[in-house]
Amino acid sequence: GMEPSRAPFLMHAIVMQGYLNGAYYPNGGPSTIVRKIVQTINAYDGQVLVKAPVQQILVDEETGNKVVGVQMKDGKVIKAPVVCSDAGMVNTAKKLLPTPDMIDLDLSQYNHDIVFDKKLHSGSTGLNLFVGLQGTADELNIPSCHYWIHPDQDLDWTADVGRSLTLNEALELEPEEWPGPLFVGFPCRKDQAWSENHPNQVTVEVLTWSPWHWWEEFENAFDKKSQSHGVKYEQAKETISKKIWARVAEVVNQSGAKLPRTLEKADYHDMGTPLSYAHFLNADGGSFYALDHDRQRFLPKNYYLRLRPEIPEVPGLYLTGSDAMTLGFVGAMSGGLICAQQVLGIHDPMMLLRKTVEYKISDDERSAPDAVYTAV
Repeated sequence: GMEPSRAPFLMHAIVMQGYLNGAYYPNGGPSTIVRKIVQTINAYDGQVLVKAPVQQILVDEETGNKVVGVQMKDGKVIKAPVVCSDAGMVNTAKKLLPTPDMIDLDLSQYNHDIVFDKKLHSGSTGLNLFVGLQGTADELNIPSCHYWIHPDQDLDWTADVGRSLTLNEALELEPEEWPGPLFVGFPCRKDQAWSENHPNQVTVEVLTWSPWHWWEEFENAFDKKSQSHGVKYEQAKETISKKIWARVAEVVNQSGAKLPRTLEKADYHDMGTPLSYAHFLNADGGSFYALDHDRQRFLPKNYYLRLRPEIPEVPGLYLTGSDAMTLGFVGAMSGGLICAQQVLGIHDPMMLLRKTVEYKISDDERSAPDAVYTAV
């Protein structure tokens, strides 16, 4: 996300349109999507490698730019005439190619003032609080809708406040003073297979904004033995987790939910920070959604001419995923579709869809305020 003053109306409209008639959620949770994709890849003699990071995209020594494969971090070389990068434009251009100037693109790597420059740059980052509770969703009266909790109607002002704070100042805030919006979701309510797969368990997920510079001091402090960025880092996570949860419980319980008012009464909780996204997603600045979706991104010189699968400076290299289209699951999936279209030289990308599944929403479902539609 970004402040409304920087958000293109088109992007806002696309996101909102997707929720006008409710939303879909996969039976068994998001991991079901991954399992189905892997099954398809394996069925067509492909391979999915895990814990296998790419060190560099290799190019032909004679031409100096034509792709010939990739070199893995362990030194293994995989030869291929085509490489499709889902690592994002920043990682692809600045880290994976032999030299960071091979792609002619006005691109900045992240810093906390980057939103004010005129270049393409990585988007915002934040915190993800996961809470586990004993009991059923019905017993705790868990709502079947999402919550957005805002500290003020002026979202630009709250973003400016949060950006101006230091971590120590943020730690002194009262729960109701938290400067970022809080998104609250309940996977246990959205997944129709939840009670069968996870009996007597309830999960709550809270997502909120947090600037990278709050956590930057801990970036190089990770200790492999303790699996931690240090005592101060863990204390900061715990303090912020308690503040956020206190605010969430206060608001959600007004609807009749029975969430514990303090995290001490929860059975499990943990928080991911921008450093978590930077580590597990190798995301520049811990970015949630790779490149920022501000107006700069959607200028014709960027969106129509550069943020597309083919990369003319490096023949054989293609960009896929959200940076080739837009953020989110559907955006990333669409980026993969048009990337496959370009690689295969197919005029109509819809020809690549194996089948179309139509699900008609009844009038009763459409009018239900808490409707959640499930796709298999």
